[in-house]
Amino acid sequence: MVVALLRRAAISGWRANDEASGYLGDFVFDDDRVLVEVDGMAFHTDAETFQRDRRRQNELVNAGWAVLKFTWTDVTERPDYVVATIRQALKRSRSGVSR
Repeated sequence: MVVALLRRAAISGWRANDEASGYLGDFVFDDDRVLVEVDGMAFHTDAETFQRDRRRQNELVNAGWAVLKFTWTDVTERPDYVVATIRQALKRSRSGVSR
């Protein structure tokens, strides 16, 4: 569903389920150092998973990545918000504005 959303919005330059600084990301925009994650409520099922996700995000940010996180509800009920947020992060990256 996210792939279709990105394609409809003519957002390119991404790879699905690929690596960014040693971590797997749902959608990775290497040139822009933007990583997009889509998580459902079931993803953070325990405290260890929740903690690991925070540590991962901090390491990615410290490595220069902008990490965007969306819920499945965002994708299905607020697709315009998802597209606008990704576009904003890509625009910010391309303008050279630091994160």
